[in-house]
Amino acid sequence: MKMFQNIILTIAVVFAFSAVPVRSQNADQPAKPATTEKAAKPLRTAWSPVTGKLNINKADPDQIAMLPGVSPKQAISLFEFRWKNGDFKSFDDFKKVPGLKLKKFIKIKDYIIFEGKTTLKPVQ
Repeated sequence: MKMFQNIILTIAVVFAFSAVPVRSQNADQPAKPATTEKAAKPLRTAWSPVTGKLNINKADPDQIAMLPGVSPKQAISLFEFRWKNGDFKSFDDFKKVPGLKLKKFIKIKDYIIFEGKTTLKPVQ
């Protein structure tokens, strides 16, 4: 049963990161440029500076990937670990996360909180 849950979670996470909305267009009409503010911003990279704090117990993989140096794969690993083992209680819990090395932990520890509101955002 646990293996089945792991497979379903992995599929759901992969789908969430790869799902792209598809719009049908008439062949005789040119494509309209995106006009939303979100589309105008460049995608954030793992090395973009951020400010604020991230509630690691409420964050989704996209938010976790905003932490300095955290790749999408590592963000999914942190998310899955929390989903399988429950909320993080202290920084000692991070030692149990597969693939999270001490050097990476030192980079992100100043941005992590365990309770409260997430305020993490890219520096403008």
